[in-house]
Amino acid sequence: MRIALAALIFTLALGVGGISTAGQLGGVVQGVKEAGQVTKEGAKTAGEATKDGAKTVKNTVTGDAQAKCADGTTQTSKTQKAANAACKKHGGLMK
Repeated sequence: MRIALAALIFTLALGVGGISTAGQLGGVVQGVKEAGQVTKEGAKTAGEATKDGAKTVKNTVTGDAQAKCADGTTQTSKTQKAANAACKKHGGLMK
């Protein structure tokens, strides 16, 4: 009887330990998911910054500034301010 009781206690102890380990792995998985989301947002922000920088370089090289209007047209002018103003007749700047 003692041996059976000891075996039962031992088995239950191992089972509870397994549940605890599974809970810890769940936390690790969640941490990896969150790290992936942070990386995704960082890459998105870097891509947007690169796009804006390329637009600035293009305007500097070509000398023309462009503004995208709300109705889908593109207005071109020598300065960004003038290009933006030309969009007033086309529903304003695209957001």
